[in-house]
Amino acid sequence: MTPRQLEIFLFIAGQIISKYPPTLREIGVRFGFTVKGACDHVSAIYWRGYLNRVAVYATDKTYSRALMISPTGYDVLRQTAIDSQGNQYVRVEIKEGEE
Repeated sequence: MTPRQLEIFLFIAGQIISKYPPTLREIGVRFGFTVKGACDHVSAIYWRGYLNRVAVYATDKTYSRALMISPTGYDVLRQTAIDSQGNQYVRVEIKEGEE
């Protein structure tokens, strides 16, 4: 996973844990790229096995929040610590230039 993908994954995971998954638009706004760019990043994280896409049947009939953390994703979260100031300390192998 690239450093950028890890950053996006941690944002998504934080949103899932605190309330519900972010939309692609929310991810794009947070990181400063388009919905298509957000889709590309989420797809890359999904294909690496850190996220799962599920059918969500909410009361408001929205399907834009259909992400959940996979077992592999939870392994990454177990290896990631965040201190009281919000700094992330990651103990996973990150390969530069990996797409």
